[in-house]
Amino acid sequence: MTILSTIFWLEGSYLPQSMNIPLYNHSVDMCAFFKRPAINRVLAIIHRTMKQYGNMPTGCPLTGPYRFCNIPVSHMRIPPFLLPANFRLQIGLTSRSTNEKYMTFMGYGMIKKVPCTPHDRC
Repeated sequence: MTILSTIFWLEGSYLPQSMNIPLYNHSVDMCAFFKRPAINRVLAIIHRTMKQYGNMPTGCPLTGPYRFCNIPVSHMRIPPFLLPANFRLQIGLTSRSTNEKYMTFMGYGMIKKVPCTPHDRC
C-alpha cells in the first residue's frame, strides 16, 4: 500500500508568529484515492490540475517515472475561506509496508485574492 501525505502551512499577518502548526495534515491510501478522488478534496484539486501538465498516475500500481512541467497554480480552485497569506505545501509518497520514501515535494508560494472578471473561472 502506498500512502500519500499532505501537509499545508499558512503564514499570515493574522496568525501568531509562534504558530507553526499545519492548517491541513492528512494521509490517504493512493489506490483508494485513485478509485474515489472525492475522499480527499485538497488532493483532488492538486490531482485534477497536475493531470493536465504531466503523466499523472490514475490507478495502481504506480509505475513511474512521472514528470510535470509548468504547472500554473493560478488555475487551481483554491477554497474561498483561505485568506491572503504565504504558504508551504509538503507532499510525501511512502510505502506503508517498507516505509520507503518514493517522493518528497516541498513548495512555497503566496495566496492572493484577485477580483473575478467575466473571462475568469472563479
